[in-house]
Amino acid sequence: TAKRHIRARFSETVNDIEPFIRLLRLIGLSNRTDRPLQHGDVIHAGDLAKAVDQAPALVKELESLSRSRLFGNQATGAARQIEASLQKLSEYGSLEKTGASGAKYIATGKWSRLYEELQFIASREHLDADEDAPEQQELAE
Repeated sequence: TAKRHIRARFSETVNDIEPFIRLLRLIGLSNRTDRPLQHGDVIHAGDLAKAVDQAPALVKELESLSRSRLFGNQATGAARQIEASLQKLSEYGSLEKTGASGAKYIATGKWSRLYEELQFIASREHLDADEDAPEQQELAE
């Protein structure tokens, strides 16, 4: 039915957005910033790798993120995992590689679109950060 198809598509979208959110959190924690990544923000892969290497929890998060369906890479070590993840975001159009070394990225306007999608999902689904809504559990089935 159409309703089942829509639920499946919504679930797929949510699953694709989740790794982006985890990467945003990782970047925020490593940069110690309270604001989300925005159009024009610069990410230096080396600085990010250095910050991740200094925090075991971030290393584990990066390893998990690197193995996710969206980023799916087999790289080892924080620097290679970050480069592979940032390269994947570049392929998706969320980051733009700059400079000759390729270790510097600029956030594109796609991040704004992601935030709008998240706001739409939250408002439509009446999501509460503290509890799982019954609709979410239904979609997960």
